[in-house]
Amino acid sequence: MSSAGGNTEPRFSAARVAWRRLRRRVQHLLRRSWERPVVRASATVVLLAVLSGVALHVIERKDSAQFPDWPYNTLDGSFWQVGVLLFSGYDAEPPETTLGRALSFLCLFLGIALVLMLTADLSSQLVATALAGRGRKTVAVRGHVLLCGWHHTAESLVQQLVSRERHPRREIVVVDGHTQELSVFDPDVHLVAGDPTDHQTLERANAALAHTAIIPIDWKLSEDVQDSRTTLAALAVRSLNPEIYTCVEVLRPQNKRHIQRTGVDEAVCLGELSVRLLTAATVAHGLSRLVAEILTFNHGSEIYRVALPAELAGRSFRWLLAQLNQRSGAILLSVERQGEIFTNPLGEFLLQAGDRLFVLSPLCPENLAELADHG
Repeated sequence: MSSAGGNTEPRFSAARVAWRRLRRRVQHLLRRSWERPVVRASATVVLLAVLSGVALHVIERKDSAQFPDWPYNTLDGSFWQVGVLLFSGYDAEPPETTLGRALSFLCLFLGIALVLMLTADLSSQLVATALAGRGRKTVAVRGHVLLCGWHHTAESLVQQLVSRERHPRREIVVVDGHTQELSVFDPDVHLVAGDPTDHQTLERANAALAHTAIIPIDWKLSEDVQDSRTTLAALAVRSLNPEIYTCVEVLRPQNKRHIQRTGVDEAVCLGELSVRLLTAATVAHGLSRLVAEILTFNHGSEIYRVALPAELAGRSFRWLLAQLNQRSGAILLSVERQGEIFTNPLGEFLLQAGDRLFVLSPLCPENLAELADHG
């Protein structure tokens, strides 16, 4: 792909996309691992062994034949001795200097304390995992996605949300009173057992600090009460968190306007969407496959909603479309302004401060403000 002038090569490449995705996965894995007490305690043990080994070598190398000049025999000498002190007691050949003996005794007591801490952490982790697996534990998360209900549709939804390709990736808290164990095994997915219309249950799900609430149709109920149940759940969630972005699934089109009065941000009626998609597919064959491809998170490009940087206010839609495509391989689809969507606007459509952009891209667009320096 080249620019309009035919000289500038795009910075987008498959290798760059793959590298950024790999980097995000590694960062996420490291961050999640460090949150575990067992990992932190294990890292402390390793760090203590290394630092103590170096210190013992420096102290003893002039007075003991066990510690020749650095770095020869260091691992067999000081590091091995500290390892024995940490995990087996003071049964290695003792150091010869007073300072070395003091350091050895200190390592011995610290080693015992660390082993006890590791044992306590493992025990508490097992108990917490057992409680969390049954949904009885209060989740300590924030900025998460709150999913009210669990069934086949919700399972597919969670599988999409936990896709490794999705960025940013948020933790998910499932609230359901009929499920004892989730079929999706992921460290970022939590279960809270209980009624999603009950305030105490929502408090255990930390709904007050959630980022988004998704309320699908409860297919375990009869059709006559499904939309009513959805309305009650939306009211309960918004009473605890009025600022939460709420998406609900509606069964009957005539109930959509009633649910919207509760203040939900998006009400999706499956019947309406199906009719519109089928109608459009009769004119543009293959449209349903295109929509399914775009809305699938685990491969290909995705649709991202990003804020327009102040530096780009006053630029035209066509200019930003060309810049994004040239520099990152992304396609600018629409502009959201004061609740209204402008898709591929005609003419000299100028961007304004406060606009939101819908972009089709293999990666989440970043540093859009840098485009202001080009053209």
